Amino acid sequence: MGDQSQKAKRTWEICNILDEHNAKMQQLEAEGNEGKRRVKNSVRKKVKLGPRGFYYDI
Repeated sequence: MGDQSQKAKRTWEICNILDEHNAKMQQLEAEGNEGKRRVKNSVRKKVKLGPRGFYYDI
């Protein structure tokens, strides 16, 4: 059960990061895609997945 709660916690963290990223991308589209690259890089975060320590840039 402890593993499931940790997995669920990580899943929520990833979902929250993706939601933030999508919101910023929608805002940029509304503004005409100016500065897209700069904002995209600023939202990059490393998320640790799994017990072996895999990292993904989001």
